[in-house]
Amino acid sequence: MESHSYILEYELKTSSKVLFPYISTAAGLEDWFADKVKILGQNKFNFIWDGENHPAQLIHVRSNKFAK
Repeated sequence: MESHSYILEYELKTSSKVLFPYISTAAGLEDWFADKVKILGQNKFNFIWDGENHPAQLIHVRSNKFAK
């Protein structure tokens, strides 16, 4: 199976304190972004869209600044 890497950047007009929990936690990502998000281990997530699994890893985070 071929692996693909995606980098997306979006400008959002909101406070980082309001937005950060949505992009840095499984519950926030599930609420805002994917059908379901499961935690697989430390900094590893499984995004589920339309019944398909998409594993991802949180590689760097700076509180209230960014999540990569």
